[in-house]
Amino acid sequence: MPSLVTDNLQSKLPDVTVVVIGYNDSEHLPVAVQSVLDQTMHNLEVIISDDHSTDDTPVVAEELCRSDSRVRYHRLAKNSGGCGAPRNQAMELARGKYVMFLDSDDTLERHAVKNLLTAAERTGSEIASGKMIRVFVEDGKSEPWYPRLYLDGAYFENINERPIQIHDTAVTNKLYLTNFFHRTGLRFPEDMHYEDLVFSAWSMVQAQGVVTIPETVYWWHVYPDEVRKSISNQRETIKNLRDRLHAVSIIEETYSGSSEEVRAQVEQKVLRHHLRLYLNDVLGSDDDWGYQVLTEIKSFIRRVSDVAWESVTAEERALYACALADDLEGVRTLILGMKLRVATGKYLQTDAGVVWSRDIIENRAATEPLAARLSAVDGGRIHRLPHSQVPYLHYAEEIIVNGHDFTIKGHSSDPLGKLSSPGTLFSIHLQNHSRSSNVIKHADLSVLPGAVAWKVTFPLPSRASLRETEGRFFTVQTTLQGGSTNQAPLVFADPNDLKLRDTSRIGAFLGDHWAFTSEKDKPGVLEILSSGRGTIFRSVLKTLLTPVRGLAKQKAKLKHLFRATGPTGLKIIYPLLRKRPLDDKLALFESHLGLSAYDSPRAVFESMKAQHPGFQYVWVSQGSHQVENDLPNSVTVVRRGSYGYLRALSRAKYLVDNQSFPFYFVKREKQRYLQTWHGIPFKRMGHDEIRFGGSQAAERLNQHTKKWDILNVPSPYFEDVFVPAFNYEGELLRYGSPRNDELLSIAGASKASRRKLDIPEGTKVVLYAPTFRENLRNRTQSASLTFDIEKWLQELGEDIVLLVRSHYLNRFRLEERFKGFCIDVSDYGNINELYAAADLLITDYSSVMFDYALLKKPILIYAPDYDQYAGSSRGSYFDLREENPGYFIEEEENLYPAVRSALTNSVGTAHQRFIDRFCGVEDGQAAARSVSRLVEGESRA
Repeated sequence: MPSLVTDNLQSKLPDVTVVVIGYNDSEHLPVAVQSVLDQTMHNLEVIISDDHSTDDTPVVAEELCRSDSRVRYHRLAKNSGGCGAPRNQAMELARGKYVMFLDSDDTLERHAVKNLLTAAERTGSEIASGKMIRVFVEDGKSEPWYPRLYLDGAYFENINERPIQIHDTAVTNKLYLTNFFHRTGLRFPEDMHYEDLVFSAWSMVQAQGVVTIPETVYWWHVYPDEVRKSISNQRETIKNLRDRLHAVSIIEETYSGSSEEVRAQVEQKVLRHHLRLYLNDVLGSDDDWGYQVLTEIKSFIRRVSDVAWESVTAEERALYACALADDLEGVRTLILGMKLRVATGKYLQTDAGVVWSRDIIENRAATEPLAARLSAVDGGRIHRLPHSQVPYLHYAEEIIVNGHDFTIKGHSSDPLGKLSSPGTLFSIHLQNHSRSSNVIKHADLSVLPGAVAWKVTFPLPSRASLRETEGRFFTVQTTLQGGSTNQAPLVFADPNDLKLRDTSRIGAFLGDHWAFTSEKDKPGVLEILSSGRGTIFRSVLKTLLTPVRGLAKQKAKLKHLFRATGPTGLKIIYPLLRKRPLDDKLALFESHLGLSAYDSPRAVFESMKAQHPGFQYVWVSQGSHQVENDLPNSVTVVRRGSYGYLRALSRAKYLVDNQSFPFYFVKREKQRYLQTWHGIPFKRMGHDEIRFGGSQAAERLNQHTKKWDILNVPSPYFEDVFVPAFNYEGELLRYGSPRNDELLSIAGASKASRRKLDIPEGTKVVLYAPTFRENLRNRTQSASLTFDIEKWLQELGEDIVLLVRSHYLNRFRLEERFKGFCIDVSDYGNINELYAAADLLITDYSSVMFDYALLKKPILIYAPDYDQYAGSSRGSYFDLREENPGYFIEEEENLYPAVRSALTNSVGTAHQRFIDRFCGVEDGQAAARSVSRLVEGESRA
């Protein structure tokens, strides 16, 4: 077929030429071209550059040309075997002021050309680049390509001004000024694979002005290897490896004249991407291929600069140390750990410092100087990593089915030797996500070099009912002698499609089995596998239920109608439940809206359970497994908003919470409701907030408050501000806060609390517990610390352990490199144990200051946004600058000397004044008095 490049010429020159290259891809070509024609910027042309396809591409291309005058077609005289030649030939034919490149199996975002062109014209850039999204065709999932480069728009004159941009080596998410190619003579290499990598480096070095935009411009369609295997995914040949390494050599030479920062970024890219791709494949390869890879990459490892090595992780350095020493098993061990994000091998103390090794045998990497240096790690940080933060690998290697049970044999990594220490408990849970089934078995242990071997036996699974469809998964819990716990999934080396008999009656009747459905090196999952008889039975049952199932068309409406908090639940079922008799021995507890199993409701619960062991106790959860894990197995847990929750709300004689029950809660006449609240307030609350003035919210608040029968009042100050703020007129239970009973009893238990946290002896402990931020209401959104942890370490050294406890409605994100010096204790249930462990509390406006003050240990108020916070619509009850426990800091530069001072000096008179003015009158009996008053109706003397 003749080329149609001259047949569809527009009279007006296009602003942009989009070059679509393809080879034997007639199936996807029309979709790619249409994504260009559908652009919101219309003055463009499409050049289909065909690398001499042997399928229907010419016919399809001809039809596309006829359907739109903006489409042109060019066919190479012979197949070039790469992307360079079809792009280069199309560039010679391009008439647009700008050029873009598109692969035939990908698509452009609808506004891509317009957004890139606007940015390029606005800044006068020779290259404009936008966000690329990888779309996995098999399951529809997607992920951005180097998203950190496109968080915001940026402009740089040359690559030295923005070194991190070298990581985006794609050419298809970019718009190029055509005169840029004329000025530089830049073309794609045609005699090699991985030409995109080289072209990207050449263009970045020569460009005069590059602009990036945060908008998505390109959809990169990733197909399963068995469907479409790109050159970059054909890594099983030594030629492919050498082709990439040849491209990498050219890239390194290209950037050799750039700044040190740029060269370091290039080396990071080599270590973390180019070489890692092949090392990752070594995990499942034969030994011959694995050793070939190690031989080919050694020269690249040896020429990496010290600057680049300092910027990669300890595990990555150890990986390349093993590669240099031909330690293939070491490479595989580390790659498995990186793949699963767990710690493998062992960190050994040697004369040269702490080094990584596969086991306790002499580290073979030490046979080469560079390997020995790369094996060394920051032993101070590594060995301070608490048990709870160690990412253990629990690996199931063998499954043996017996008559009525099955045995799993495996091992667990023990990088710091904690699991092999005396007194460690090792248990495996087999449970479903709803926790309605949870079988716990303790494992038999034996210590291996650098690991712990174990075996555990479970009874064959038994389904609870015909309706059970949930899978079951394995979780490993390890507990050190001091009480520190760690939970992690159990990974299976190879489940081998093993089937287990279902021992339940319904399972035996149907002949159903349970099967391991997890993939190799993935957490193990057991799923119900229906037999032929079971399938027939369900088919018959489905036929009988067809008239009923016809209602499924209205599934969404029915789901809303019949859910517990829908019209049926609240208007019919809940009122009917309230007509049933109260259960005089049923008590319902809720803490922080069902997000916690602690605070004052927990203290009241423990006291009531001791005084009234015959009662039934129900706790509320918002679905957090942490709440259930923190409670005794004998306690019933209901999900907030469920039918079980409505039953408990309507029938429980005793109700205890520390915030409020939902708006639909209707208190019955003889129910007894104890409100413990969750702290002494600094910020204005209730009707004292401006937003409540004369609003419907204020009336709702009054309705909530009227339901309280008893209110815990921890201090006179609390009574003066909180009680009127909530218009509360009921009974006051003075003084003391139930949650502080335990605090007083464990005040001297610092060592025990630190052992439970696995904090090394001889270190100082600082607890940082800031308040809730209104602008971070989404609990899944990460908040930022108000100080720099790296600077904290520089100023205060590494002998201080920083415990970070975010508010339950906020979450902090802590970088991996700070673990060991900084421990995230946001999910640690009992805050009193954190108080006991800490030598110093740093907070801002949180009520934790009033509780911790009772321990007469120093408190530092760090409030860099005090004026903004105190002057906001929320406001405060007193001036914290004037009335504080002794330290009030607003500038970060003053924080570090204040911390040093607080850790070396005892509290002063200001601290005692703070206690006298604001804190509770505590005698350790607040919970007992609360139970007595709630149940017996009279105060305990």
